[in-house]
Amino acid sequence: MMTNQHENIIKIVSEIFTKTKRLKEYYNYLLNEDLGPRLGCFIKEQYHQKSRFLIELEREWYQLQSINSMIKLNDTQDGLTWITANSDLESLKENQLLKQLLIIENKTISCYKQIKRAYELPNDLMRVIDSQLDEIKYTSDTINKLEDLPVC
Repeated sequence: MMTNQHENIIKIVSEIFTKTKRLKEYYNYLLNEDLGPRLGCFIKEQYHQKSRFLIELEREWYQLQSINSMIKLNDTQDGLTWITANSDLESLKENQLLKQLLIIENKTISCYKQIKRAYELPNDLMRVIDSQLDEIKYTSDTINKLEDLPVC
């Protein structure tokens, strides 16, 4: 039988997974938009980063998951409530889209920090969370420096 702490950690990993999956889907949606070469390259990099994050989180989740547990990897629609995938992207200029992405990434940073404060996570999971948090912070910094975005 798992402890409440262990069950909570599994649920938290599941929640991060769900939010990351929604963020990946949002970046995938943006990949199909004509956003120009510089922003298009950045969006593609973020899509691949979120894909890698999902693999890492899933691996951690399965390591935490006991064989007899009934908790399932959360894949519901209640994920990234701050993402409005229905936005009219054609009406957004590059700077407006970057501001929206910055808001999304900063909310993701807040979510990761909140999880780190609220739970005592196993060391392996903490390394994954810290690593992903560092990359998300770097993404946020990159968005803040539009001139640093590479052109593909």
